[in-house]
Amino acid sequence: MQRFGEWVFILGAVIALVGGLIFPTSGQLAIALVVLGAVVGLLNVTEQKANNYIVAAIGLYLAGVVGIAFGPLNNVPGLPDLGNRVTDLVKWLAIFAAPAAAIVAVKSLYTLSSKK
Repeated sequence: MQRFGEWVFILGAVIALVGGLIFPTSGQLAIALVVLGAVVGLLNVTEQKANNYIVAAIGLYLAGVVGIAFGPLNNVPGLPDLGNRVTDLVKWLAIFAAPAAAIVAVKSLYTLSSKK
């Protein structure tokens, strides 16, 4: 099952990156990434890795929301809208990571509240 979870993560990351470039506004892509992200959250993230995963997911989310960080890349000669494309890719990665982070957070809350 561990190998399956690893492949789901790789598949989700590739779909987020490639699909985000080809279909930057696709609802179907978003649904696929949410489902794959949920599978990753259920299968891959152990209790020991929970904090690191949640922090990384928050970092992706903030980088996607604060897209102005990549704005200067729009001025690279010969690559118009590069900053916007990078922002889109980070947003798609965040969409993939968000459901896993939510599942990991709920699992962590359960663990914290059930142990004495």
